[in-house]
Amino acid sequence: MFSFHQQSYSRLAKRFARPAEEETITYVTEELSRMLGDEAPGADAVRSYLVHPRRKTTLTRQAQLLATDKLLEFAEINFRTCCDMLRYHMMRDAGLVDSVDEFIRLLQSGKSQKTDP
Repeated sequence: MFSFHQQSYSRLAKRFARPAEEETITYVTEELSRMLGDEAPGADAVRSYLVHPRRKTTLTRQAQLLATDKLLEFAEINFRTCCDMLRYHMMRDAGLVDSVDEFIRLLQSGKSQKTDP
């Protein structure tokens, strides 16, 4: 039997899972449309393929590869965003930054230092 906390977590996860899935499918579908034009598959076909990649699909091999690549790209973006949010909170709690704007400027200055010779 689930504890109260496990049940709460499960409800919370379900509440956010559907919008996150829709956002992901939208991103992948829009990217496929941008790349493949009229040959791009619809959102339902993309969803079906990404949820069950080993099942028979209407997606071409090229669309399958691109959909998987765009899914991974979106996951990388989200992971990076989560990491940056965690960094911001840690730096704010440590008194190193006072605002999000200050944190972003700090990140951008670090990136430009890495690219400068």
